[in-house]
Amino acid sequence: MKPCCERDHDQDGNCDRHKAVAIGSRWQHHNGNVYVVLHIANHASDREDRYPKTVVYQGENGNVWSRPLSDWHRSMTFLSRI
Repeated sequence: MKPCCERDHDQDGNCDRHKAVAIGSRWQHHNGNVYVVLHIANHASDREDRYPKTVVYQGENGNVWSRPLSDWHRSMTFLSRI
């Protein structure tokens, strides 16, 4: 199977960039912190230019953050599904 991009791929040919961001999935930021996805906000919006899909996630310290889905894979690496 040909890789989909230049990133490292798992045994099934998938890379972190192309793994789906799902509620309950665990991700690691490039700084080492681990986060769990709580919700995907604005997923039902038909005005993505005004209301972009946004990942709401929580760190191990309890802090809750949000980041545009379009920017998610730039600094997050998939760890597992809960």
